[in-house]
Amino acid sequence: MVSVTYCGKRYYCLRGHPSLCERVLYFGLTKGGFFAESIALREKNLVSLPKNVSDEEAAATEPVALALHTMDMLKPDANDFATVLGQGPIGLLMTQIAKLKGCRVIAVDTEDYRLKLAEKLGADFCINATSEDTVKRVKEITGRGSDVVIEAAGNTKAVEQTPFLVRKGGRVALTGEFEGNMNFGEADEAYFFTTYISPLEYPTALDLIARKKVDLLSLITHRFKLTEFEAAIQRANSLEEKPVKIVITS
Repeated sequence: MVSVTYCGKRYYCLRGHPSLCERVLYFGLTKGGFFAESIALREKNLVSLPKNVSDEEAAATEPVALALHTMDMLKPDANDFATVLGQGPIGLLMTQIAKLKGCRVIAVDTEDYRLKLAEKLGADFCINATSEDTVKRVKEITGRGSDVVIEAAGNTKAVEQTPFLVRKGGRVALTGEFEGNMNFGEADEAYFFTTYISPLEYPTALDLIARKKVDLLSLITHRFKLTEFEAAIQRANSLEEKPVKIVITS
């Protein structure tokens, strides 16, 4: 299912931006349905799954679509440097989609096990933010700063670093939820924007998954039944268990 509902008739929908619809609803965020056993939806909010896409892969369609939407807004050129802050499920998918776009990817995280997975999935450079100066290292790699920067860590420190990581005239996508202050002193003519999931990218996301252009199964580290929901949440918050993507099954 597409987790976003929209009217299709008003200002933003008519201009190709359904995720900005005045009547938009996000299941699990602004409307119930998150982890429900069943839910009633309109037909336009359903998409057909290709036969070779598993239920586990289908469950991760939304972050693939988000990565596609983000890269479409960033508009990188082939061989551009793309720095992805945070290598959780969303960051790892940003890394994969950036590689498909022809970027040289710099993956940043505070956990080595996630950086190893990022390297497996195509990252050209990996930086552990707890042991290296991220800004200094990115400048060493790129020479002038990253052409595009994707903040997928969802914390204030990562967000506040972005103006110092992007090159002049570059682009920064803020995809995590955050609070903080920005210092734009060195980010001359850089373009910053936030982004949310767009339902328009779901068909392309499923096509990439079906053609095995995106590796989702490598992200799944733990599986729980719906009756084990509480244990799943605890595992997700336990870095000692090295969680990445946790799947809830029936």
